[in-house]
Amino acid sequence: MPLASLLAESRILVNLRAQNKAEAIRMMVDRLVSSGRLEAETRDVVIDALEAREKVSSTALDYGIAIPHATVEAVTAIEAVLGVLPAGIPFDAPDGQPVKLIILLLIPRSAVRRYSSTLAGIARLLSKEETREALLRAETPEKALEALRTREHLDAKEEIQ
Repeated sequence: MPLASLLAESRILVNLRAQNKAEAIRMMVDRLVSSGRLEAETRDVVIDALEAREKVSSTALDYGIAIPHATVEAVTAIEAVLGVLPAGIPFDAPDGQPVKLIILLLIPRSAVRRYSSTLAGIARLLSKEETREALLRAETPEKALEALRTREHLDAKEEIQ
């Protein structure tokens, strides 16, 4: 499933200012609540699930990317939030670099099988320097979403050829 189809402008935080990964995760979950994609009463359970996943092993990848994710009962469809942190934050990444792009994913228990391909597709998309740079340059949620759609379209064309 393309990342752009999981997002809306209301779930993209450009210039996110967080001090650490716990704060970033809380801010991103709060955005799901404020955008109506997550019930407020499930907020703490979702945050606990995401933090528990981080304790197992960091969801940070190389190149300044992290994809915190959890399987939860609180959602009926895959929910996503994009956080762009130009200054970067520590996230226990394998390459030791600060994380500047965070894709937070909540996966319903019923979609666990489909989610691994979604996670792999997101990691593949963000592993491309052009995609990361376009997102870091985006000054508005609209421009970030446009950058994702453009990169996903170009990637799809490359796969066909």
